[in-house]
Amino acid sequence: MKAKKLLERVKQFLDADRHTQLDKIRSIRKVLKELKEKERMLREQLEHEKDSETKESLQLRLDVIYAQRKKGVDRVQELKEGLKSKEQSTAETDISVTDAGPDGQPDSQQESQPETQVKD
Repeated sequence: MKAKKLLERVKQFLDADRHTQLDKIRSIRKVLKELKEKERMLREQLEHEKDSETKESLQLRLDVIYAQRKKGVDRVQELKEGLKSKEQSTAETDISVTDAGPDGQPDSQQESQPETQVKD
């Protein structure tokens, strides 16, 4: 197998977790949209309702939906931050590998070492 194909397989393997997180984000967003629509409908019903018991029931349902939406939004933010931190660590690893000199040390370390001069 050629090196290019092997590198592509390694990349797919390493990105599998990223794809899983993106799928979770998409599914949570879909549920959040449905909850938002349900919340709108309940708010409209609450405005037009005159019975106090029914109003309390609708308000309770609205409170539950609000809590669910808040929890979903928080989870999406956590997943996004996890993706960002992984991307940053991957980028830092890529930079350190590409900036390495022939001895494996980053170029910046090679330049910072003083050269010794021998005087005759």
